[in-house]
Amino acid sequence: ERSFEASGITPASAAFRHLAAQVDEQVGRWTAMHRSACRATRALGVQSEALLDLRMECLERRRHELAAVLGRAQAGADRRVLLDTTKAIAGLPPVEVCADGEALRRAVPLPGAGEARQRALALQRRIDDLAADETLERVPSAVGLAEGLVAEARSLGHAGLEGEALLVLGRAQRAAGRTQPAEGTLHDAATRAAAARDDRTLARAWVALVGVYAKRAAYERALAMDAAAQASVVRAGAEAELGARLAVEGAWALRELGRLDEAKARYDEALRGLDEGARPAAAALLHNGLGVVAKEQGRYADAEAEYQHALRAWVRAVGEHHPSVLVAKSNMAVALRYQGRVADAQALLLAVRDEGDAILPADDPDRGLARANLGSLLLAQRRYDEASQAFLEAKDVWTRAYGPRHLGVGNVWSDLGAIALARGDHAGALGFFRQALDVFDETLGPDAAHGNRPHLGLAQAHLARGELGDALRHSEHALTVYRASGKEPLRHGEAELVRAEVLWAARQRGEALSLARSALARGRGAGPGGVPLARQAETWLTSHGAPVSGG
Repeated sequence: ERSFEASGITPASAAFRHLAAQVDEQVGRWTAMHRSACRATRALGVQSEALLDLRMECLERRRHELAAVLGRAQAGADRRVLLDTTKAIAGLPPVEVCADGEALRRAVPLPGAGEARQRALALQRRIDDLAADETLERVPSAVGLAEGLVAEARSLGHAGLEGEALLVLGRAQRAAGRTQPAEGTLHDAATRAAAARDDRTLARAWVALVGVYAKRAAYERALAMDAAAQASVVRAGAEAELGARLAVEGAWALRELGRLDEAKARYDEALRGLDEGARPAAAALLHNGLGVVAKEQGRYADAEAEYQHALRAWVRAVGEHHPSVLVAKSNMAVALRYQGRVADAQALLLAVRDEGDAILPADDPDRGLARANLGSLLLAQRRYDEASQAFLEAKDVWTRAYGPRHLGVGNVWSDLGAIALARGDHAGALGFFRQALDVFDETLGPDAAHGNRPHLGLAQAHLARGELGDALRHSEHALTVYRASGKEPLRHGEAELVRAEVLWAARQRGEALSLARSALARGRGAGPGGVPLARQAETWLTSHGAPVSGG
């Protein structure tokens, strides 16, 4: 409690009370499981002494994992570490895994006695300690420390400990942005876990691998790995959060491939097998994913409803004053904006920004999200000075946290390019959009739909400068990618309208008019959020001598 009070978190007492209740609930479940294990052997005689010993070892490890996470929180008053303690506890392996006698008997045991066993137990605790560091995002030192644990596990010759140490190393590498070495490390973790018949570590390694492939834009490989990962998660049993995380990673790959209906089905399937009341963090991840799919399909009211579900689930899981709650509110504001509820969206984003400033460290990356979303809203209102300030604040936060080649930084360059374009600074716009495109090509690959924004901006800036060949090239690329992705109908309509303007200048009038009419239909079909696009398309068609019917 003193750590919360010293951290500057506002309100510290509410955050601590939620954590205390969460710990009490964990301790209660652990105590009930301990009593049940003892009673099965000592009172009922339905369980062997050997299985009791395995269950006691399992419960002792669950106790140490919880103590490790709490120990990190007590070690200092770092705001983010304290706030993430609740989320870290929600993600710990549940004590219910200690009731799975078949899995406990199947796994290769630690050495039975003597110095070898003591070394193995000490290494196991150090792995759990480092996993707590990683969970709480203390990544900078985790990679080097995990490499030392892997070396020690190999010297012991125990496949299970080696698999666990490799898993921690692979996840730390991924968190540090080192996805290529993470891929090899996680493959090795899966191999060693399989040799040890450790279902839980094997499942976690497969899930992490799916995420690495998705992050590297190797989406087909991610989906191929997803099937093996699903089977491992089923064998691993009781970890609902693990199944939810896999669904999120697999659906991410499906979304990026434009297979939005399949992504939605993946989230829905995971939710059907989940007790949302008992596993609110897992439910929050899945409802957020459904919100993203709905937004990308242009179903903005559905997106708002799913983000509301995610928000309520996060509050149950981590309390009202937590970064995950702020992210859920930011997402909901985007859905409100696309429904034409601009004032509601702006009020929510301002509240998120102010609350984030109250609870988060000055350099925390989540401070950037509310500022970037607020900047987008202000840009749509043509409040360019205020929008620029919000975008630059977001860029500064993300650059400090992630470096200059992060996706969020690329988004800001694209937004600043849009402001320069609106102000008639075409040379400045070209510079901003090129910086954005460099970041997107590096992080996502050249054919990602997300990278289309700078292509469209470059097309408009080149057209304004009379550079028709460059305008044709960039507008064609953007429209081709949107057609292939099947995502974000309003963005697709904007691309059609830009392409129409370029084609008109190239005297390809018939195709230009056809694209503008398609953009009009997309805007009209998107509800209140599509009104700006529809009006822009109507104006363009009218000014180019084409009749507009309907409304």
